[in-house]
Amino acid sequence: MPASTGHLKRFAYTIWQDWLALMSGIASVILASIGTFYTNAPPAWLFWVASVVCVVVASYRVWLRECQRAESYDRKLWMNS
Repeated sequence: MPASTGHLKRFAYTIWQDWLALMSGIASVILASIGTFYTNAPPAWLFWVASVVCVVVASYRVWLRECQRAESYDRKLWMNS
């Protein structure tokens, strides 16, 4: 369990470092709240879909950053072998 907590902290830290991912994460919370609490707003499902898209964008950007970092380490290992 402690290892997954460390990964979660690193994930949150990485989102915090990436401005677009951070804004997407914040936008997902705002859109989900609007979709839940405001009845006169456009259909709630529209906000939920937009919220999910924002979460996917934020998660993808964090994954991409870590993937690129891992690939650069992999290249360095192959060059030094």
